[in-house]
Amino acid sequence: MMSFLQLLLLGFIPVVLGGYVPPGPRYTCPKEPIYIYPCTCERGTDQGLYIRCENTNLASLSLAFVNLGNEPAPIEELTIYKSDIVRWYGPALYPLDVRVLRIIDTPLKSIEEHSFLGVNRTLQELQLVGSRLEKFPREAFQILGNLSELIISGHNLAALPGNGFSGSLAAVKLERLEISNGTLSSLPTDALTPLKKLKSLDLHGNRIEELKRNQFKGLRDTEFLDLSDNLISKLDPSHLADLTKMGWCNLSRNSIGELKRGTFARNSVLKVLNLSHNNI
Repeated sequence: MMSFLQLLLLGFIPVVLGGYVPPGPRYTCPKEPIYIYPCTCERGTDQGLYIRCENTNLASLSLAFVNLGNEPAPIEELTIYKSDIVRWYGPALYPLDVRVLRIIDTPLKSIEEHSFLGVNRTLQELQLVGSRLEKFPREAFQILGNLSELIISGHNLAALPGNGFSGSLAAVKLERLEISNGTLSSLPTDALTPLKKLKSLDLHGNRIEELKRNQFKGLRDTEFLDLSDNLISKLDPSHLADLTKMGWCNLSRNSIGELKRGTFARNSVLKVLNLSHNNI
């Protein structure tokens, strides 16, 4: 007959052999994937779901988003890829709690006012990549009071309006702004002034020819500036004087002909400066 100690040890063997099984993520994908078609849930995490929607349209997305909104899980990242959407309008996003929204390689030309109603409560990062955006959607953006990152890469914007962020909640927490790889040529001096917390400004790959006096007025916390691959021909001390915390500046691949004395005199913490491929 086995002793009590032997029985006790045998009872522990399955536990030892099985090892520790960590719990699954806090949020899991829907059990019935058909209800969120044409979207798919790539994975669940402790922060929320990763949802991807491909080759679809706004009407189909609206139905899928209603069903997603009924799920007891926030969306950490929502990616809309290669879809047939030219004009974004209506309450499609209203049922969702989304932290990161990415619209990629979709021929989006305009985003109407109220398009982000509802999702404005949670949206922190918005990426529009490979769009055909023709007008800066000021009215749509103005309710995004939790936005910390805005990326518009690949676009047909000709100008950033002077009042683009004026009176906008989007200006309150925005730390990173990228408007790149497009047709931007006009940058009014007051366009970026409301962005008091901006740390990174990326305008590379546009058609900016001229910087104006006090071009970056108000951007006293900005540490990173990328103006590479533009058409800038002149650089003056008054252009960058307000960027007193700038530590990284890329002006490569422009048409700058000379560098005046004192151009970077006010940029006392500048550590990296790239002026390659100019006419200096």
